[in-house]
Formats: sequence, C-alpha cells, structure tokens
Amino acid sequence: MKTWWDQRAPREQLLLLAAAVLLALAVIVQAVLVPSLNHRNLAAGSLAESERTLVRIDRLRERGVTLISPPAPANPQEVSTQAAEWAAQSGLIADPQLTSANELRFAFTRAAPGAVFQWIEQVETGLGVPVQSAQLTAAQQGQVDATVSFSGVLAP
Repeated sequence: MKTWWDQRAPREQLLLLAAAVLLALAVIVQAVLVPSLNHRNLAAGSLAESERTLVRIDRLRERGVTLISPPAPANPQEVSTQAAEWAAQSGLIADPQLTSANELRFAFTRAAPGAVFQWIEQVETGLGVPVQSAQLTAAQQGQVDATVSFSGVLAP
C-alpha cells in the first residue's frame, strides 16, 4: 500500500486525502448527526403535544371539571360484585369464586371471545385490577370456555 501511495503524485495524494476526509464526514453526518436531529425533532413534537395536553387539562380545571381516576374498591367482594355485574351486561354468564382474600377467579362457559376480552379490559381499567392469568379454550361454534384470575392487588 505504501508503494502504491508513493507512486502517486503529490496532487493525487492531496485529492485522495480530501476524498477520504469528505467520505469520513459524510459517514459521521449520516450515522450520528441525522439520527440525532430526527430524534430531537420527535422530542420537540412530543413536548409540544404534552404542553397542549396540559393547557387542555388546565382549561377543564378552570371549568370545574374534576379529573380523577376511579376509586379502587374497598374489598374483594366489591370487585367480585362489580365485575359480575359488568359480565352480565356483556352477556356473559359469570361464576365468580373468591378463592382467598387475595385472589378472585371467574369462569365463563360458551362465551363470545370478544365479550370476554372486552370484559377483562373493563375490569382492568374500571377497577384497576390487573389480570394474573387467563385461560381460554375453544368451545363449540366459535365460542370459548374461559377462566380469568385476578390476584395480588385486592385489599384483604
């Protein structure tokens, strides 16, 4: 390589060095600068959206709207009652079992899968109780048998 370099005229060496420097700069710009600028623009957009959200929240508060999360049920029996009521409204036949002070299990037979998933989401978001486990087994005509357990978050 050194002999090849030495065979080049000084003007060629200068041009090759300039090309190498430009190539290195182009790689740095593409690998570092462009992604950094893109992420900066995304962050600026997120900041602007957050600021607009805060302004909307402040306007709602000025109108007297109270922004609170639904209260957590006082005990597992309240969770069971409310979840069973929502299941009935969704057309599900619920069989709730309070297995302990800290675990609640629901069993559904021949239920529509969409109704089961919608009910799970309603319980999780409405009562603040996450699912510990869910087991769905195919039944007849596109229906499922399901067992859903909630655990570890209920007040004793």
